[in-house]
Amino acid sequence: MSPFSFSMRLLLLKIYTSGRNFYSTNGTERVIALSFIMVLCLLVYRLAEQLLRRQLVATQQTVPNQVNKPTNRPTMRWMFQCFEGIDLLHIRVGSRWQTRVLGLQALHQQVLRLLGPAYSQFSFFSP
Repeated sequence: MSPFSFSMRLLLLKIYTSGRNFYSTNGTERVIALSFIMVLCLLVYRLAEQLLRRQLVATQQTVPNQVNKPTNRPTMRWMFQCFEGIDLLHIRVGSRWQTRVLGLQALHQQVLRLLGPAYSQFSFFSP
């Protein structure tokens, strides 16, 4: 049995045994709304992956994969994992606030550079 089908069975069992009317109008609307949000998130995820892969091929660059071998077809899941551990430090200097990015390494800067200036602005790093 696949993990997905096991999870679905568990979810359906919880719904069936909870005593709540899952098929009411509110429940159905919530499921549809959450499904829409999930599809939208997957679309953004896929577009970012496609943009990164195209830029890697166009510039003939590679990034290391999970086993540290160069690849020009990384998954966004792997790229997001590479970005774990980056922190924002907010410092108050007088009446102004300054924000610093901590832990930004060469790989992170390369990926942000490939994604374009809009992404570099979010990380307070200029390409």
